Amino acid sequence: MLAVTEDIVQLKHDALVRENGQQFTAELALRGSKAKALVDEIDGVGVTGLEYLEIAEALRIGGRSLNDALAFYRRAQNVPPADALTVAEAHRGEGLVYYSVGRNDQGHQSFLRAVRVAEEARDDGDADSSVRRRDAALSYVLDAQSLIQVGDCALAADDLRAVQDVAGDLLAGTKNLAAQHDSAMKAYRAKCG
Repeated sequence: MLAVTEDIVQLKHDALVRENGQQFTAELALRGSKAKALVDEIDGVGVTGLEYLEIAEALRIGGRSLNDALAFYRRAQNVPPADALTVAEAHRGEGLVYYSVGRNDQGHQSFLRAVRVAEEARDDGDADSSVRRRDAALSYVLDAQSLIQVGDCALAADDLRAVQDVAGDLLAGTKNLAAQHDSAMKAYRAKCG
């Protein structure tokens, strides 16, 4: 199983240097479908949360079966042992699926669950506080971007404020998060005023 999910991770990494997005999504959809079939064949025995997450991502990005993607995100959230970063990422992926099919309330709730998972892990001393703060802030940023796209400016504004509250000083020191936050702020100003 590990080889199959490593193949998906490698394909996603290789896509960063490719220019043909359609070929990438088709390959990713095919590999995600093959991995799903393998997991179904072995009835999920020995499959980790991270492997479920990678398969769900391949299914979502590949666009083949959003229902299957949702099912695999849920498995990633629930398979023991539960790793907080994997569970939070699975909630974010689930949120993106819901937003993509117009189930915006469910999408927003999925992102809020991702925030709670990161914050609870931080409170429990489960991992480095800065990693959890970045993870929670990322959930707020991605939710804000989705909310802006669907025109919910009030909730998007709340999320954008929460990013600064949660990340604080980390925002300036984390290039990817800062860039996503800046992009969301620009989109917010353009669409919401």
